[in-house]
Amino acid sequence: MNLKGKTQEKKKVEYLDIFDDEMNLIGSAPRAEVHKNGYWHLAFQCWFMRKDGDKKYVIFQKRCYSKDTYPNLFDTSSAGHLSSGERIEDGVRELQEELGIEVKYNELIPIGIIKQVKEEKEFMDYQFAYLYLYESNIPIKEYRIQKEEITALVEMDIESMKSLIEGNINSVKVYGVSVDENGENHKAEYNIAYEDLVPHGRDYYNKVYDEVVKYYKQL
Repeated sequence: MNLKGKTQEKKKVEYLDIFDDEMNLIGSAPRAEVHKNGYWHLAFQCWFMRKDGDKKYVIFQKRCYSKDTYPNLFDTSSAGHLSSGERIEDGVRELQEELGIEVKYNELIPIGIIKQVKEEKEFMDYQFAYLYLYESNIPIKEYRIQKEEITALVEMDIESMKSLIEGNINSVKVYGVSVDENGENHKAEYNIAYEDLVPHGRDYYNKVYDEVVKYYKQL
């Protein structure tokens, strides 16, 4: 039925494969049910990194204000759930959707699978996160940001990130781009405190730091 020339459509329900705590597949369920009941599911997380002289950087995304979880907090460069039936290799679609970057799965650097548990009011996120690094020298201003998911991208040098995680400094000044409602990028800067990061935990962020250092040390 058309209303003022617009077609109303029901939003498609997204299903996720669900697992026991030893990562054995036990079925599938709607995404909302997965988070309501705390079912284990799969996630894809990729950190973009680059080196400039002696400094090494990772990219953080700023989550959109309209996100139902952790709005306006800074998070992994690109991340998402795997829908029911998807393989982990299909996770690279997140890089295209969120950042406008085409990447082949074999170009990613796998750094492990970690268990993540986040419990909030009426929300339980139990996931097996496949964690990756990707080296990219694309200028941050050239990323095509998905404005429905992300409001900004910023670079943080990993030594500052380490100091922030360890509580040695209160905040880090970072630079990057924000995206407006028309999808246009603009220069942006932020002062980021530890509380401005999605609460993955210090062990998680320290692992990212260690793996980036390890990657560049072996080159």
